[in-house]
Order: sequence, then C-alpha cells, then structure tokens
Amino acid sequence: MKKGCSILFVVLMFEAMMCASTHAVHVDFTYDQNERIVSAQYGNNVTIKYGYDADGNLMGRNATFPNIPPVIGSFTAEPSSGDAPLTVNFTCEAHDEDGRIVEYCFDFDGDGENDQCDDSTNTATYTYDDPGTYHPTCTVKDDDGESVTSEPREITVNEATPGWVDITETLDITHSTRQLYDRIHRCFFIQVTVENPGDAISGPIRLVITDPSIPVETGVGVGLEPDGYTEEGNPYFTIVPEEGALDPGEVLRNLRINFELQRRRLTYGIKVEQSTAE
Repeated sequence: MKKGCSILFVVLMFEAMMCASTHAVHVDFTYDQNERIVSAQYGNNVTIKYGYDADGNLMGRNATFPNIPPVIGSFTAEPSSGDAPLTVNFTCEAHDEDGRIVEYCFDFDGDGENDQCDDSTNTATYTYDDPGTYHPTCTVKDDDGESVTSEPREITVNEATPGWVDITETLDITHSTRQLYDRIHRCFFIQVTVENPGDAISGPIRLVITDPSIPVETGVGVGLEPDGYTEEGNPYFTIVPEEGALDPGEVLRNLRINFELQRRRLTYGIKVEQSTAE
C-alpha cells in the first residue's frame, strides 16, 4: 500500500488487527483540547490521524505507513578477474516494494565514493587500468530518498601479460612476388624489405610469416633463422632487438627467409609486430 494512503478500509483493518493481536504494541495517542484523539502512533509502524468536523463528529482517518527501503536482489560483475586493462560489466537488480527505484550509483574502486550515478539504467561498464584488488558496490535509492548499498564484489586485476601489436599498416613492406630458388643450398627463399616512413618505433620488433604453405628451412647458412613460433604456429624473426629501434626513414633491406624445397607453390602472408612489454 502506498504511503499517505487514506483508504478507510485499510485503517479499520489495521485497527482491528491491533486490537486482536496477542503481542503488545505500544501506542502513543495525541489528544486535542476536547480530549478527542487526533493521532495514534502504533510503535514504529503506522501513524493514524483522525479528522473531525465543526460539530466534533469523526469525519475520517488517514494512515501513514513507514517507507520500506529498497531491496537489492543481486549485484554482478563480469568478469571478476583478468589482465590489465580489464573491462568489467556491472548489473544491479533491485526493487522497491512501496515505490520505485530512482537512482543507481556505482562505486567502482570501493573507496566509499560513488563514481557513476544514473536514474534510468541499472548497468555500468568500467575499465581497470591498474593491477590490484578492488571491491566495487552498487547503491540504489527509492522515491522516498532511502538508499541501500550492496555487498561488495571482488575484482582482481593482474599485471598485463606482454604481447605483440600488429604495426604492419604503419610500415612500407615489399617482398618477392614469387619464391626464389637457391641451387647451392637447395631451398626456396624470399626477400623482404621493411621501411619505416613515420616516427621511431622501439624494439623488439619481429617479422612474422603467416600461414606458409611450405615450412621454413633452418640451418641453411644464409638468411634469417626463425627465433620461434607464434601461438598459431607461424615462424617469426626478430628484426629489431629489445634495446634497438626502427628509426624514421630507416630501411631494412633484403631480409631473406628460407623455405623447404617441395613440389608445391609457396604461399604466405607477412606482418610485422612490436612488443607491448615495457
């Protein structure tokens, strides 16, 4: 029943229940100068006010019910752990039995200060850039101004795992239009040239041969030896070491990659990647 309700039936039913109750309920009465009851306070639950006409006849009763605070059914954070930067999606499910939710506030780092409030949506997204453990909460407010805060979630943000970023589009890369044949070393090979037309790029930088139709050949004696293989199984070659850089306008010419001698056509792709490790 909505607060401020003046439905006589509800008032009478409540008074009847109080009279029939076997539990003691403290009632405070307020009287006017004519010793008529003008209000009755039933514990901390309900206040009933009585209205009279000019002749002292009872005209009606008005019951004021206390506000029921909102209830948070669930507060979720997905994912709850991962490497930085970690983007987390929050959802706060709440309801108000005697009114409506008018505001959802999110404290992403758990410092007690709300970082985002919204009156129309119960979801939020936040990206944690720094490693650490965080305890975010959600606070909801109802239309009577009462608020409730959820139990905190735990978000674990790990140190970023070093990886590789594709910088192929920032470079000018040319290579052999077809496989070349080395009669002395009995292998196929290609020549690759990498030019940096932009700003300096710090190492390490590697050249990756993607999806070759013929495996690379090792121990040839000329050309580059693979420094390893990517998670996809593609061979890579370090062309700029960790302490080096590919300077503006610098050209790495005739990077030779060898392949096994097989009776099939050589097909492949090329990309250049820079390490994200600091």
